[in-house]
Amino acid sequence: MSFLYPTILFALFCLLIPLLIHLFNLRKYKKILFPHTRFFKQLQLNSKQQSKISYRRLLATRLLFLLLLILAFAQPFFGKNHNHTNTETLKVLFVDNSWSLSATDKNMTAFEDVRQKLMNQLDLSDARQKYLLLSNDPIKTFQSQSKEQVKQAINQLHFSGKQVPLQTIIRQAQTVARQEGLHQIELQHFSDFQIHKNKDLWPNKWPEGLSYQAIKIDPPARSNLAIDTAWLLNPMPRMGEDNELVVKVRQYGKSGKDQNSSIRLFINDKLTSAVEPRFNDTGTSLDTIHFSLSQTGWQRLVVKLQDENLRFDDTFRMGIKSSPNLSILNFSNGQPNPFIQTAARAFSGFSLTNGDIFDSNEDWTNYNLILISGMNSLTEVQGNKIKKALEVGTSVAFFPSKTKQFQNFNPGLKAIGDIQISKLDTLPQTVSSLQQGSTLVRGLFEHIPQQMQLPQTNWHYVIKGGLSANGQKIMSFRGGEPFLASFQPSRGSFFLSATDLKMESGNFAGSYFFVPFLYHMASATAGTNTTAVKMGHGQSVFYPVKTDQERNMIHLKMSEKDIIPAQKTSGAGVNVYIDEVVETPGFASIQAKGGENMLIGINPDPAESALQFYSLKQIESKLKGTTFDAIQLDDYKVNANKSQWEGLSLWKLSVLLALIMLMLETGLLASNLSFTKSQPSSTLS
Repeated sequence: MSFLYPTILFALFCLLIPLLIHLFNLRKYKKILFPHTRFFKQLQLNSKQQSKISYRRLLATRLLFLLLLILAFAQPFFGKNHNHTNTETLKVLFVDNSWSLSATDKNMTAFEDVRQKLMNQLDLSDARQKYLLLSNDPIKTFQSQSKEQVKQAINQLHFSGKQVPLQTIIRQAQTVARQEGLHQIELQHFSDFQIHKNKDLWPNKWPEGLSYQAIKIDPPARSNLAIDTAWLLNPMPRMGEDNELVVKVRQYGKSGKDQNSSIRLFINDKLTSAVEPRFNDTGTSLDTIHFSLSQTGWQRLVVKLQDENLRFDDTFRMGIKSSPNLSILNFSNGQPNPFIQTAARAFSGFSLTNGDIFDSNEDWTNYNLILISGMNSLTEVQGNKIKKALEVGTSVAFFPSKTKQFQNFNPGLKAIGDIQISKLDTLPQTVSSLQQGSTLVRGLFEHIPQQMQLPQTNWHYVIKGGLSANGQKIMSFRGGEPFLASFQPSRGSFFLSATDLKMESGNFAGSYFFVPFLYHMASATAGTNTTAVKMGHGQSVFYPVKTDQERNMIHLKMSEKDIIPAQKTSGAGVNVYIDEVVETPGFASIQAKGGENMLIGINPDPAESALQFYSLKQIESKLKGTTFDAIQLDDYKVNANKSQWEGLSLWKLSVLLALIMLMLETGLLASNLSFTKSQPSSTLS
């Protein structure tokens, strides 16, 4: 048993008062005069033992009356400390409102079931209890709430595409408790405990003053079809031409792939085409949908999947733009490089112009990418011209030819930034590492294969760069020397290769990486023509801006909201981070003053579609060694009612018993008084 107000128990010392009075009365003697023995016959004698029993009963009822009265004020309760009401404790309700709880059973989602049971519990709770409601949404208040405020906040909860770690929830609760002088926190965690998002959920060491209870929600869905992702085979869609969209669908559970389903493509809310998914043995479907664009500018592309279970992952959104080609200026110092010419023909999005690097009148700033190959030197004048192109955000890629006089490259490299070639290594080597976070690699692979064939070289230059050059290794050899490096001394990116593009130098120009790398180099200036981001992954959207727009603030507009998201200058534009300001999937637009209105497709995290959850036994094993526990959501209402009886009604029971003791005491006093009056007079008549 515990007490809501344990300090009141000090009043138990008051029980000493009737006890002392009892002991004092034992030492008092009453003198009775007997004038004549003839009156003894009229006396009704009581034995001394009967007198003691009567007096002890009276003492017991008085002591019990005081004891029960004190207990009533202390408000006793049974059960664990997270099931009682305490105005000195902050009760935190952490509700997982992720999309995995949107599965429907009997016309009610799992999340709505949580909401209903929480409302029932709050109706039974004490109005004095201090609450804090937290979810995957950003915290709205750092103050405790009453139960009526919490009920209102619960009704306003909606599904969120974000995932807030439990450690963050604990820190937020500690902040509120510290501000209000509360030393105890009772955390009740309502979740389906999906494995992918909770693999590192429970901390190894829990903070002091915290009690935790995991409340397991069993989602009704046992199978699910979900759109994992979609991409264009040509990242630059063309108006009036055949464009191909690849849609990847995953099957989760046992019977999802057996149900009838279809994939439909909508362009600007108009149905364009449809296909049926064809699953392989691993439960994955890769289907190609053909479509054509009838207008230029940004357009809404929506892929919809027919599925009977979870619905949030049945729609994939993408913003696409039909626009002119990416312009490339190629300097080959003589006959054009055949690999560059082949790459331009293989990808219809390139517009290639061959130029003369020694032509001083050539304007380099009007191109998205400048390619320089076949050069045995780089003069300071040429380096300054490259620097000027970089300052306006143009990308430049340099593939130096093999020469023993490699020092002749350094005057031009020094003019560009703190960059130099320090050595010629003639030993054949194979590239051993790929920087996944690089702008050239990011988005190139869904998952990078473990045994991927990387480029091989027969010789290479040793490239070095200072801190001011702001360098990054994109591909590296085993010793850490870069094969392909990116430098950003100003707004544009300067890409420097350790070899040239000739076949006798290596196989990079004929590898899988060459054409995609050229596209990413060029699009770093022009911006992307397709936008589709996943919520909860911290992804950014690159928004190209001109030099005079650099100080402009970029706005994000979605559902009649005008928001200024986090943004960071990057090369010839700005990376816009939308995760912190976007709450639901849909379409949003970003725009700066004088810039284009870019359309963004925002999609839920596909990992939410996986039907893999911790069982109640697994959760209990995770909490083994602590005083915390885990229960099913269906048992939460029972525990709430039990807590209501044991925590709130025991004081009423104590008051009732105290009144009974008072009535017994009154009855004993009345019986003693009547007995005294019934005794005959002991004096002479």
